[in-house]
This record gives sequence, structure tokens and C-alpha cells, in this order.
Amino acid sequence: MTVRHILMAGTAALILPLASAYAAPPEDTLVVGISADASTFDPAAISSRDNSNIAKHIFGTLYEITPEGDIVPQMAESYVEAEDGLSYTYTLKPDLTCEDGEVLNAEDVAYSFNRAADPANAFTGNTPGFVYSSIGFNGAEVVSDNEVKINLTKKNPVSFGLIAEVFIHCKDSYEAMSLEDAAATPVASGSYRLASWDRGSQVVLEKIKDPGNFENIIWRIIPEASTRSAELIAGNVDIITNVAPDQLDAVNNSGTAAVKSVQGTRRIYVGFNMREDFATGSEGGAAIQKTDVRVALQYAVDVEAICAQLLNFECTRATGLVNPPTPMPRLSLIPTIPTRLRNCSTLPAIRAAKTAPVSRSPSRLRVAVTSTTPTWLSPSASISTISA
Repeated sequence: MTVRHILMAGTAALILPLASAYAAPPEDTLVVGISADASTFDPAAISSRDNSNIAKHIFGTLYEITPEGDIVPQMAESYVEAEDGLSYTYTLKPDLTCEDGEVLNAEDVAYSFNRAADPANAFTGNTPGFVYSSIGFNGAEVVSDNEVKINLTKKNPVSFGLIAEVFIHCKDSYEAMSLEDAAATPVASGSYRLASWDRGSQVVLEKIKDPGNFENIIWRIIPEASTRSAELIAGNVDIITNVAPDQLDAVNNSGTAAVKSVQGTRRIYVGFNMREDFATGSEGGAAIQKTDVRVALQYAVDVEAICAQLLNFECTRATGLVNPPTPMPRLSLIPTIPTRLRNCSTLPAIRAAKTAPVSRSPSRLRVAVTSTTPTWLSPSASISTISA
């Protein structure tokens, strides 16, 4: 029996019988069922997670983040952070090349970073839209043939990890292409090349160099969650994404597929606007600045029910915006409302309480919440998060 792994997240759907036109993949080919097609293969324009997952096999990065969360060398062999934290200088590995045989050196790396930031290109992908705004990207420059410096406008402890998300590509190849060509016909710097792209159907990658565990990777576009699950159970795909929670038992009981639960990087949280202009602009804005009000509002979110009924797996409450197992050591979770109520003699009265109206006055905001099942969200001072 072959055990296949599932990446979990999604909305409810039923598993239905399916007569598939696809055969089981050969041993040297990995087939992945995804919910949405890629929109572009221009490394600076990629914005979705599915799109990025494919591109990571086509393009290299200076460093990469392992499934365990470690940041390890990929195209670079070492780096030096400036004492003021405003630059990182990377030394590249020798003998790097792109798909077309072009030598990849520091000039290509600097070009890759600067191209994404060029306003003339009007890119809005993950690199310019998130990475650069987060780290305060201030240009890349060549130090030597195998050394490149990434400059920042501000020190940020997560800069090193975010820089590892930027895809590297060869300058000569991309200067010769239009933006339309770059989006449809990428020139690989990683282990795989784009062999074919049948839009709305599948993306086929072909291995061109090590490392790489498969000769081919096929990304099949299967929008329906129930169809993806049925294809997995039938053995026509090896991995699927966005699995509906109510299909997990059916997959695990199929005998041909299994769910593998992993600690993800996703965070679901309730955030509050603490800006001064918001506080002075409205009565509600002023009220939300008060810790008691924020705590009261968080009571209305039933984390246990969300995890059990919507996500269908166990969630871990985080003490901050960094997921377990690396919580903030100075913070601790406030005891949950059920814990408090178990020690409260007025529990029957609370269960029987009638809904009271919400009233406001210039000096006070009163929030009334009624529940017949005391499954509440544990509060924190300003933000509550769960990780999935």
C-alpha cells in the first residue's frame, strides 16, 4: 500500500466517486493536485502561495527555509550582516548557471533584486509588495563577481528570512525578454525548468540539475475540493492541497491515502486598530484603546468551535505573532473563560442570562454577551492568535 500525504486547509466538500482519465503517475514523477492555476511565472510578479510553490522549483534563492524552519544556504554559501543591520553581504557558491547555460554571478543577483523594485515594471508580487516593504529594501549592489550586498533602510530582525524569499534569475536572459515573455516562458535558475503550461489544466516541470528527487513534477489544476480528494484516493495524484475538513476521515480510512498533520505557518487572529487618529476620530475608536473592551470583544470568538467544526483539527493558541514552537517567552496565555466559569458559583445564572442590549455613553461602553455553551476565546491584552 502506498501512503500519500495531504497538505491541509480548505472548506467543506463531499468526496464523490470519480471516473478519472488520468493514470497513476510513474515512480519518477510527482503529481500534485492544486486548487488554482498559476497566474504568472515572472519571479517578481508572483503573489499566490500555489504559484510560489511551483516557482520555488524553477528559481533559486540565496538561502532557503526548511520544513523545520531553519534557514540554510542555497545559491549562497555564506553571508555577513552589517553591524548596524542595514545590509547583508552574500558570498555565492561557485559554478552557478541558469537553464540556458548563462553563468549566474553577483551581477545577476543584484539585477534580480533591483528589477523587482524598478517602478517602471510596476510589479505588485510578493517580492516588491511584501518583502521589500517589510525590510525597507534600498537597492542591491555588486561587491565582487561572487559577492552581492543587499541594502536596507531600517534594521529588522526578520530581514534575513524575508530576503530568502526573493527568486534569483539571470540578467542577460531577462533583459532580452518582454514582461509578457517573462510571465509565460521563465528561464530557470533552479533544479527544474518549465516544460509545459496548459493553462487551467496542468503545469509540467522537468529536472535539469540536482538537487531534485523526481525527474518530473506535474501540478494538476483541480478546482473542486471533492475531486482533488477523489483523485488522491484513486492514486492518480500523490499530494493535494486545500483539503476540506470533513473529508479527512474518508481519506484516512481509504487505505490508499493518509493525512499528515504538520505545524504550519498560518495564523488566525483578531487585531485592533490602536492608531491615535483612530482613537480620536470616533467613540468606538476611543473605546477600543481600553484593555477591558478588547478582552470583552475577544470573548465572542469561539476558538474551540472554529478548530473543531471549521478546521477539523487541533489548533494551538499562540502567545504572539510567532507560531509555536517559538513563542514569546515573556508572554503567557490568560486562562480561558471555561476554566474561570468552572470555579464560578454563578455559572447557572450566566447560562440562563438573557441578551442585554449594547449601550454607549460618552464615558462608558458596555458589552453584553450571552451563550448557552460556555466555549469562549481566551483573552489577551491586545491580540489573540491561533495557529494552524
